[in-house]
Amino acid sequence: VKEVAGAVTSATLTTVAVFLPIGLVGGMVGQLFGSFSLTITAALLASLLVSLTVVPVLSYWFLRAPKGTPEDAAEARRLAEEKEAASRLQRIYVPVLRFATRRRITSLVIAVAVLLGTFGMVPLLKTNFFDAGEQEVLTVKQELAPGTSLEAADEAARKVEKVLTEDKGVKDYQVTVGSSGFMAAFGGGTGSNQASYQVTLKDAADYENAQDRIDEALGKLDGIGDTTIAAGDGFGSQDLSVVVKAADADVLKKASEAVRDEVATLKDVTDVQSDLAQSVPRISVTANDKAAAAGFDSAALGGIVAGAVRGTPAGSATLDDTERDIVIRSSKPAATVAELKALPLGPVKLGDIADVKVVPGPVSMTRID
Repeated sequence: VKEVAGAVTSATLTTVAVFLPIGLVGGMVGQLFGSFSLTITAALLASLLVSLTVVPVLSYWFLRAPKGTPEDAAEARRLAEEKEAASRLQRIYVPVLRFATRRRITSLVIAVAVLLGTFGMVPLLKTNFFDAGEQEVLTVKQELAPGTSLEAADEAARKVEKVLTEDKGVKDYQVTVGSSGFMAAFGGGTGSNQASYQVTLKDAADYENAQDRIDEALGKLDGIGDTTIAAGDGFGSQDLSVVVKAADADVLKKASEAVRDEVATLKDVTDVQSDLAQSVPRISVTANDKAAAAGFDSAALGGIVAGAVRGTPAGSATLDDTERDIVIRSSKPAATVAELKALPLGPVKLGDIADVKVVPGPVSMTRID
């Protein structure tokens, strides 16, 4: 046991050192391969325990040497060595073993050189989960300021199209402006201020150079908003999301800006965006002290303003086997702050009992349980 315990233990622990760290990885990789890693590790350690304890005992019981004279034992050993020496594996391994034992310093130098060589190959290792490989398709996403009209978005998209048309590596492309079309059905564009481009390249092996060229050309344009370029058809993602939480809105804004600026300094990170920084103008109606005296509260004012802008549901009707909602609204609904302030509410106007003003509001609100 003493002769093989060291070799068996070191070999097993080397394999364990490869598989065990995988079980400590988080994210999707950890979810997929964590159980596999821990299972392999447990099996190897159990095998090591059995080989050092159970196997020697069983060998002592069932594999005892046959009885005979010392001469018979020596002859049996000689025949076994001759048989092993005749094998192809022994003819290759024995000279290597003799070289290693006779030239120990040289063997150590070779081992260290191989080790250093493996360190030099580390930069060539891929560290991502799914490698993009050679992509024939690039996905370009364009996002303008929230609230941008479809006409303005189309005008900005034409500037991007010109860059794609003039690039020598682009074979063809398809652009979708707004939330309609193929991409919207799969969660693509979500508003009139967005556009997406499916770009097909002439040479898949040149996708990195093409991506750099297009990105550089788009960076020189004004009035096209924010653009991002990714390899593939857009269904995969290499985005990394950082969630910032705070009880106070001002503290949250400062923390979000600090995180965004810090992440933007990382060399392997591009297109850092904060959804808190995006906003759209909204009209805020807040009841003042005069509202209660006039018989209105915040809830009542909210319903009145909604009815003045969107109309009031009055029922439904079936037309051509299709049920449709009936909405009563003014022929000229209020569309500006001045029109809302002048909205009559009995003897008073909305502007008399509420503060009506334009304030920035979030583009979207996401809840994480």
